[in-house]
Amino acid sequence: MATYHRWPTDFFPIIDGTVRAAEAVGAKLIVLGNLYGYGKNGDNPLRSDMPLDPNSKKGTARTIMWKRAFRASVPALEIRSSDYLGHGAISYFSLIALPSIIEDKPVAFIGDLDATHAWSFTKDVAKTLVAASRYTGEWGRAFHVPSQYASPNELIRKTAAMLGRDIAETHSYSIPEMDALGMHELIEMRYLFETPLLVDSSDAETLLSVKASSLEEMIADTLQDHL
Repeated sequence: MATYHRWPTDFFPIIDGTVRAAEAVGAKLIVLGNLYGYGKNGDNPLRSDMPLDPNSKKGTARTIMWKRAFRASVPALEIRSSDYLGHGAISYFSLIALPSIIEDKPVAFIGDLDATHAWSFTKDVAKTLVAASRYTGEWGRAFHVPSQYASPNELIRKTAAMLGRDIAETHSYSIPEMDALGMHELIEMRYLFETPLLVDSSDAETLLSVKASSLEEMIADTLQDHL
């Protein structure tokens, strides 16, 4: 049974209004989501048919969004991605690690830096959304964006190598350090990086014919303004 965190009440009319607008014109709903709704007790790899059991405010918000769309009188799909890579992507990696890599400074990140993690390319997310809009099978379900895998340490070092740099030191922020730096919201989400995060995207690959780009392409696109 999911235990939902409290969320500002003004969040609900936004979701409900979007669904009602789609219902009014008979439009299908495609929700762009993420993996937060599974919570920290989900199986590994995560499957798109698993029940949602959020343990965070962000996960609760995503679960509310999908459940409202799922109850709509029009067909709905949710496309769930992992952490983003790609030009202009705003993610934990781009906010925490990337600036230090670019500035050739010691790099800090969160969680277990050697734990394998799924990374979704923004362009693959877009391809999955487009393919989902043409899906002729049964709606009322979710798909996972096909992703690539690398530990934070691997991603940090591959990114540095593309910039011609050698990262000599990496560090994982402790919770007290995160608290002191004002990363209060991130403390709740740290669980995503504490253990391997694997995603089963076989349905999307088979039914939507979408494949993950290479990790090298994802990194190069992330760094296109810095190469």
